[in-house]
Amino acid sequence: MSDAAPVDADQTHPLMLLAELVLALGDTNIKSRPGLYYQRIDDRWEFWLNPHREPLDTDEGTTVPPFAAYLQWNGWPVSFVNAHRDVVFAVAPYEDFRAAVEARIAQVRACR
Repeated sequence: MSDAAPVDADQTHPLMLLAELVLALGDTNIKSRPGLYYQRIDDRWEFWLNPHREPLDTDEGTTVPPFAAYLQWNGWPVSFVNAHRDVVFAVAPYEDFRAAVEARIAQVRACR
């Protein structure tokens, strides 16, 4: 486990990585769908993205703020991510998240 640490300014913002994954999966216009957008990245990482103007709850009862993402690593809460605040990763390092997202994007693109 790691200590909570902010994502450095020179690192790709987690929302940008998630947006790239969503687009690679071909999921466009997710705001027109009801509820949260959910995706498992790999066997450790998963996320819920709220593209709506109101807070929404996951099936487990975690409230995801508007225009934010909620990340879990091995079932543990890691972070709420939005474009307006510093991002802090608790429990798991940002580098592990980035590597998992980039590997999933590469996997998806290789299957096309």
